[in-house]
Amino acid sequence: RATRGNTHYLDDFFLARAERLAGNRRAASSHFAAALAAVERFHARGRLDFELRLSCEMSYGDVVQLTRAAEKVANVSGAGGPDGEPETPAEAPARGVNAILGRSAAIQRVREMIGQFADIESPVHIMGETGTGKELAALALHETSSRRKEPFVPVNCGAITDTLLESELFGHERGAFTGADRTTRGLFEEAGKGTIFLDEIGDISPRLQLALLRVLETNEVRAVGSSKSRKIDCRIVTATNADLEERSRTGAFRRDLLFRLQRLGISMPPLRDRPEDILFLARHFLDVGRRIGDHARVSKDLENRIREYEWPGNVRELKNVIERMRLMHSDKLSYDVHDLDLKFQSPPPPVGLAHADDERLEPRVRSRLEAQEEQGGAERVKKPASDREVDGILKKGKSTIRRIERLRELFVKYNKLTRSDIIEILGISPNTATKYLKELCDEGFIERIEPSASTRSHYFVLKGEKPEE
Repeated sequence: RATRGNTHYLDDFFLARAERLAGNRRAASSHFAAALAAVERFHARGRLDFELRLSCEMSYGDVVQLTRAAEKVANVSGAGGPDGEPETPAEAPARGVNAILGRSAAIQRVREMIGQFADIESPVHIMGETGTGKELAALALHETSSRRKEPFVPVNCGAITDTLLESELFGHERGAFTGADRTTRGLFEEAGKGTIFLDEIGDISPRLQLALLRVLETNEVRAVGSSKSRKIDCRIVTATNADLEERSRTGAFRRDLLFRLQRLGISMPPLRDRPEDILFLARHFLDVGRRIGDHARVSKDLENRIREYEWPGNVRELKNVIERMRLMHSDKLSYDVHDLDLKFQSPPPPVGLAHADDERLEPRVRSRLEAQEEQGGAERVKKPASDREVDGILKKGKSTIRRIERLRELFVKYNKLTRSDIIEILGISPNTATKYLKELCDEGFIERIEPSASTRSHYFVLKGEKPEE
């Protein structure tokens, strides 16, 4: 596969495992050094961590030994290719705002905002659905700023328990709790003059929300078990895929903290709102890690299938699907629709309903049908859809315009709906439901009703309809 130019940045990692099993520790160290260098180039530490967990034949000691040997190899001779020859250099990965890929106006606006906010000392809040690249935007913000040479410290607040997160962020004094055998600095202090990125900020508890508000207002932290506050000098960037406006109305998120975070905000657009970037990103992920000048080829059918899919997991899902296709067909440089993950394949139509001129059919099926029709003298006429079939097609549509049309119909039929009703009926995310409701409110089709008894029981009604008492 490598001789045909189909290389991948993790190839050396698998070669290192193979050489270690064969007892060739020197060769294993050389490949491991090349793998570590590639992982750094492509910002893929998370992927390497995942592959290491799957490497059941390698103990922790093996990994430590290979890492130390790899450092020596890298310092002495640099990483080489599979045969010990210097590799053709891969294109250096983009950094800063250039790492946010895309040609759409929406993503260009994101890059412009990052440039504008880069050296403003205020915290920045990044909003967006899962998989839209919020951490990538935070890293770009850091690398574009004057703090670029200082640490960038990412923290997933949703993956750490409340008690542990407090200790991780603010540090703790010796004896503050069971097991605290020494004083430890928190991540706010570890970030120094760099940037700390608090992802999934919407998941932190009310107590930590209050503590974070104090940090934002005073630039001071107080370690767990300490009576003294310490100054910090890092920049704070936060992100969430939750609707903080909605959470603040229900009391789950402090409004004063929300106002503080919203001072500077960046909204990462979902992939469905930037369709012109889908194919561009797919080609990029297919070519990542290849030698300069080597490009994969994609058939028209595959291009169409990639464009038509909605990508609810956004760029992360697109990257994972393309990478899976590439790994599962590692002997190829040319890809067709049949190479894509099976969940994206439409089931073959019944033979009696198939038409040989339907471009959606597999080429081999189309050829077989054409041969059958030529032998039988069948006339190839594609029957137009009936009105009932058209209604069914449009009702199943998942595009924004079709969903908003269905939402209008629901309000006309039922008059009153809650946001939760809409999420369940249309099968959409909370953020998308909020976006659709705002659009209908802005155009005067519906209005928001907040009963005085409780702000948690708000709902939406058709404009002009009398709300319930």
